[in-house]
Amino acid sequence: MWIFDKHTFAHLGSRSYITRDEARGITTDTLYGIDAVMVRAVVDRHGEEPAREEPARTES
Repeated sequence: MWIFDKHTFAHLGSRSYITRDEARGITTDTLYGIDAVMVRAVVDRHGEEPAREEPARTES
């Protein structure tokens, strides 16, 4: 199942389920995989890696 933001339609991640696998004894939906988009970036060319951001500084 793909998960999208309901306002921007940006892809946020996905969930994968096994719905039935009698050999394993699974007869109902069982979550077996997830992923989430944590960071997005834009680059100029295919294969190029985005510049790393430095953590935000806090004033003490």
